[in-house]
Amino acid sequence: MPGLAIEQHSQRFLRAFPRALASHVTAAASVMPATSHEPRGEFAVWVDIQELVLPRRIYPAEPDPDTATKLAPRAQLVLRCLYTRHHDGIVRQRNPEQVVTALDAWVVPYVVQLIGEYVVEIIKVIAAALPQLAVPGSPQRVLYGRFAADNPAFIDLTAARVASYWNAYYRGWWYRSLADYPGQPLIDTVRAAGREHTTAAVGPPHPPPGR
Repeated sequence: MPGLAIEQHSQRFLRAFPRALASHVTAAASVMPATSHEPRGEFAVWVDIQELVLPRRIYPAEPDPDTATKLAPRAQLVLRCLYTRHHDGIVRQRNPEQVVTALDAWVVPYVVQLIGEYVVEIIKVIAAALPQLAVPGSPQRVLYGRFAADNPAFIDLTAARVASYWNAYYRGWWYRSLADYPGQPLIDTVRAAGREHTTAAVGPPHPPPGR
């Protein structure tokens, strides 16, 4: 029954986006099919001095495409971000292309989280969609650098996951060294952008998310 998901999950989804997007989050949740499974797990990050709490995994089936395309563009982007958190890797893989190219600060944690997951095809999509990430002063470099500077522990954890998944699934026949694995140069570049932003920044850093 479409619409039930908003009652089940919208409060948690609202925490995953800036407060200014509340109406778009509610609209996106309203088209998600009902599910008996609650979102599983969560992680906190800082985005533009707001703490966002993102779900690790969600379980609703994908909404009808015709219904989703009737949403406002912002709500569509929110919906795609949420489905990058889907438990099914195939579903996650269908959404990053439209998400990664967005230059909105609140999109960045959804992208970075995917770099630290096991579906290498998604990581390749991200790398291809961020051609300016290594270019000093580019919008992509500034955007990801600011996020990395505000969330160093999250970046460190993502880097550790990159190494872990390479070692567990791709080491040897697929990618002989960690440096060859697509996630490694990507997270290295994000981390370098963060150091660059920290060096240039004025004022104290934000505190880590409270727990």
